[in-house]
Amino acid sequence: MPPIDSRFRQLGTVLMAAACADAVMTTSLIMTLVVMATAVRSRGMAWRRSLPPMPPASLGPLVAIEEQGRRRRLFYYSTAAVTAAPLHALPDPQRRHRRAGPLQAVLESLLPEGYFDRSRGTPPVSDDYLPFTILHFVQNVVHAAASVIATQSMLYAVGLSQRATVGISGAVQWVLKDGLGRIGAIVFGSVLGNRYDADPKRWRMRGDVLYTFGVGTEMITRLCPQYFLLVGTIANTIKSVSYMMRLPTAAAIRRNFSLRENFGDLSAKANAQEVLSMLVGTFAGIGLSYVLGSSVRGMFAFYGLYASLFVWFNYWSLRVLQIRTLNLQRCLIAMRHYWDSGGEEVLSVAAANRAESVLIPSRWAAARRVRFGCRLADAFPTRPALEQAIRRQREWRHDWYCGQQPPSQLSPSAQPEDRYLLATRPDTGTVYLVLHRDAGVLDEVRALMHASYLVRRNWGALPDLSPKRVREAYMAACTHTPLLLQALRSRGWNVDEFVHSGGLGCRSIWGRDLWDADGDRKHRESAEASPGTPVHPELSPPPSTERGLEGPMHAPPAQGDTAAEAEAQTLLPLGVAAMPEMPPMPEVVDLL
Repeated sequence: MPPIDSRFRQLGTVLMAAACADAVMTTSLIMTLVVMATAVRSRGMAWRRSLPPMPPASLGPLVAIEEQGRRRRLFYYSTAAVTAAPLHALPDPQRRHRRAGPLQAVLESLLPEGYFDRSRGTPPVSDDYLPFTILHFVQNVVHAAASVIATQSMLYAVGLSQRATVGISGAVQWVLKDGLGRIGAIVFGSVLGNRYDADPKRWRMRGDVLYTFGVGTEMITRLCPQYFLLVGTIANTIKSVSYMMRLPTAAAIRRNFSLRENFGDLSAKANAQEVLSMLVGTFAGIGLSYVLGSSVRGMFAFYGLYASLFVWFNYWSLRVLQIRTLNLQRCLIAMRHYWDSGGEEVLSVAAANRAESVLIPSRWAAARRVRFGCRLADAFPTRPALEQAIRRQREWRHDWYCGQQPPSQLSPSAQPEDRYLLATRPDTGTVYLVLHRDAGVLDEVRALMHASYLVRRNWGALPDLSPKRVREAYMAACTHTPLLLQALRSRGWNVDEFVHSGGLGCRSIWGRDLWDADGDRKHRESAEASPGTPVHPELSPPPSTERGLEGPMHAPPAQGDTAAEAEAQTLLPLGVAAMPEMPPMPEVVDLL
C-alpha cells in the first residue's frame, strides 16, 4: 500500500488536472462563442457586400441615419418610384472596414456596451474605469494563483492529519471549517451595517489586506496538521470576513463608474472579467504548484511575493479611483482648500481623491481635530455649557439673518433653525459637532464649513478657537456654504447626498423639538406631580403668540419679574414669548 504522502500527492495531482481540464473546457467554450459570433458577423458583412449597389440615379435625398453598435445605415428616398417613394437602406461605406476581429470581440464582451463608441454624447463609464479595471484584473490573477497554492497546502495538511483515520474524517473537517468560518462572517457583517457606502476605498483596502492574512493562515495548516480544524476555521473566518468587506464595496465602486444608468451592464461585465482573471490565475497557480512541489520554503517565499503584489495592485487601483460623492474626509479636504484660497478655488474630483488617504482612517487624518456627529455629553459636559451654546448660536443666526434681509422683510417665523451645535476645546485644538436628529445634507455641510474654517491643519500649532473667531467662522460658513455647493456641483461633484465616514454617527434632540420626541408625554405626565419648578426655557413648547423684530433681540423683563424669570426670558429663542411655570423636563433625548 503506498504511503499517505504519495496518495495525497496523487490526489492533489488529480484535482489539479480536473481544474485544468475544467479551465480548458471553459476557455474552449468562450473561444468557440467568440469565433461563432465573428463568423456570423463576417457572413452578414459579406452578404451586404454581395448586394448590387443601387444606381446613383435612383437615390434621392438622405432621410435618416441608423446606428446599432458599430453598424451604421443610411436611408434614402427612391426617385424611381411612381406613387409613394419608399426608403432604401444602405450600409455606410465609411464604416465597412471597421470589422471586429477576435480580440475586438473579446474586449467588447468584457467592457460595457458602447465603451468603444465615442460618437454618443455621454460615455458609458467615467474616465477612471479602465485603469481601475486593468489593475483589478491583474490583482485577481495573483489572487487565483495564490488560492491554488493555499489549497494544495491544505490538502497536504488534511492528509497528514488523518494517518490513522478513514478518509471521510478529512472531508468532515473540511466542511466544518467552511461552515464555522461563514458563521463568523455573518456576525461581522451584522456589526458593520451600512458603513461600506461611506468609504468604499478604505474598506476595500482593509478587506484585501485581511484576505492576504487568510491565505497565509491556510498555508500555515501545513506546519500544524494536527490542528487542521482550528487553523482552517480561523483562516476561513478571516477570508469570509474579508469577502464581507470587499463585495459590498464593489457595488459602490460600480455605481460610481456608471454614467448612463447602466449598473446592470457594468455588473455583468465585471463578473466576466473576474471569471477570465480567475481562469488565467488558476493556470498560473497550477504551473507554480508543479514548480514548488512540496517545498515549504518555496511556498512561503511565494506567499511573500503574492502578498506584496496583491496589496500593491489593490492600492494603486484605489488611487486611480475617483469617487464623486462627498464623505467626511473628501469634504474636509475640499473645504480647507476652499478657505485657504480665499473662497476662489474649488478642488476637482480627481484632486480631492488624490489627496484622500486610503490607508489612514479619517479620525487620524483629515478629521483628527474634528469630532463629527459626536455624543452630546462629549461636547457639553455640563448644563450651562449646553445652554450657552444654544443661546449663542441662535444669536449668531439672528445677526446673520438680519444682515441678509432688508428690515421690511424680517420675520421671526422665516428664520431657519440650525440643526447642529458646535463646541470647542482650545487646550487640544478640537472642534465637536453635535448633529440634530433632523439634520440634512445642507446642515451637515454647513457644520463642517464652520469647523473647517476654525481648524485648517491636522497637525502643528493649535488653532485659534476664541469666541470671536468661532463667531466669525459661523458667519463665513452661513455665507459661503451655498456658494461652495454650487461650485462643487459645477466641478462634477455629487452634492445631493453626504455619506458619513469617520464620524461617530450620534444624533440628538434639543430645544423645542423635544416636545415632538418619542416619550415626551411620559416625561410631561410624570412631571405634573411636582409642580412649581420652572422648566428650562429651551424645553418649553412653542407658544401661539409672536412678537416683532423691532427693538433688541430679547425683550427686557417686565417690572416685578424675579431674577430667575429674567434669565429664562433672555434664553428664549427669537419670537417666543415667556411661558408660565411648568414642571421640569429632561434636558436632551439622545437617539442612540
